[in-house]
Amino acid sequence: MSMTISLVYAGNPSVSELKVSIIYNLAKYIQWPENNTAKSENTIQIGVLGENIYDDSWKKLESKNIKGLKVSVEMIKDFTGIENNKDTLKKYHILVICPSEEKHEGKVIEVVKDADVLTVSETVNFLEKGSILRLYLADNKIAFDINLISAQQARLKINTSVLKLAKRVIQK
Repeated sequence: MSMTISLVYAGNPSVSELKVSIIYNLAKYIQWPENNTAKSENTIQIGVLGENIYDDSWKKLESKNIKGLKVSVEMIKDFTGIENNKDTLKKYHILVICPSEEKHEGKVIEVVKDADVLTVSETVNFLEKGSILRLYLADNKIAFDINLISAQQARLKINTSVLKLAKRVIQK
């Protein structure tokens, strides 16, 4: 199976728009458990936790579909604001943790690690904390690493085409 990456944005997209496009496209190649009743059945829910570094790039996704499901994006101001109700993080299919929440990444990962949530961040040691996907710039290109152990723990199946595109895959 081959993997096709399509840009969500026309013209010359910004780095933020490219990163959002990559997250959107990678989600097409991830399989969530079918029996997950905690998540909406007709929507792919994306949570963006922390100070949004992606500008308005997420708004464009709300007119898109992933595997026939409508995309919904919710901005979450910070972890401290939801700490008393942190289980709400489990409702997302994809949880993007912005750099402003780096100090809470370990707590966030602990909350969602068994909840079928694809966790995404840009911070350096994110995968080692148990997250699944890290985006970063390398040689003026956007690259990504995957923690396959964490993905399996979250019961997510990542297509081998995605694994081949990753710069680094942590497994066993």
